[in-house]
Amino acid sequence: MAFLPADWRAGGRIGGHGGLTGRRGDRSQAGAGGTRGAGGAKGAGADLAAKEKAIWAFAQAPLKQVGMMAFMMWMSGSGVHIFSIMMTFTGLMQPLSAIAGSGKAFERFQDEQKRMRLTAPRALYCLIQFGGFAYAMWKLANMGLLPTGVCDWVSGLPPAPVLEFSSGGEA
Repeated sequence: MAFLPADWRAGGRIGGHGGLTGRRGDRSQAGAGGTRGAGGAKGAGADLAAKEKAIWAFAQAPLKQVGMMAFMMWMSGSGVHIFSIMMTFTGLMQPLSAIAGSGKAFERFQDEQKRMRLTAPRALYCLIQFGGFAYAMWKLANMGLLPTGVCDWVSGLPPAPVLEFSSGGEA
């Protein structure tokens, strides 16, 4: 029933109430959308609920994109090749730019009265993006491009102090 419009599901069109062939305008004004007359508070609450649902849907939308990017990085392999490096750096930059632009992405949902609570959906959006960033970092580490071992930092260590000295010659 998810393929039907919401007002058809809520308006009683399913079953023995006229089926799908009934007219849409034959229900009373007290039905699922007719409360915007003199008592418009209920309609405004419905609008806020619909807007909040849209905000949560927008916050969850990057899950498919991040999943697809992770799949593409996995398919590119763990060898140090130009394609796998390009895919991995794209997987790094895309989440960072999305997290940096999350304020601008969510400001279109805010109304003039600042009634919408955007903190939790924005945090979920950033968490999903951070998951993609973490996967890209893990892939870089598996490719050997992150300095994670001691041998990667040996050149920066000072030489060990000399404890003994020997010289050759006549005694």
